Amino acid sequence: MPKALCIFAMAIFAILLLIFLLDLLIGIPFGRTSVMTDLWFVVSGAALGTIGFFIFRKLK
Repeated sequence: MPKALCIFAMAIFAILLLIFLLDLLIGIPFGRTSVMTDLWFVVSGAALGTIGFFIFRKLK
């Protein structure tokens, strides 16, 4: 079960990164309404992905 949660965290990271990086770069899907919000979601998604990756590695 803990491995599945780590994989889920990394999947959420990928989705957050894709959505908010696309919005930051080309304005799709939110029309680049707030650049700071996009940056914070990219940073927090990267933190989530990093934590999930390191814990996944430690569980092996």
